[in-house]
Amino acid sequence: MPAEWEQYESRYRLRHETYEAYVDVWVRLPEALSRFSGWASFSQAVSAEPKQRDRPERVRAAEELMRAGGYQIDSPTASGASRWEKVSRS
Repeated sequence: MPAEWEQYESRYRLRHETYEAYVDVWVRLPEALSRFSGWASFSQAVSAEPKQRDRPERVRAAEELMRAGGYQIDSPTASGASRWEKVSRS
């Protein structure tokens, strides 16, 4: 049985690193599952998709989880979509 997030991978073809970051945080941080009903709602909130923008508390919660997972917001895509990258530890 495929993981719940695999069906969404093609949506992230131009920002695959962000898709991998979302999956990483979802799998590693149990708090993600307790705060969101599923991977789709988590990824929509952390991407700040239009239907989530009227729920800023969910967007903030998802962004907090991403930061706790070791990621930071990178420059957005040309269409304005969020892009996340792993924080490098020097």
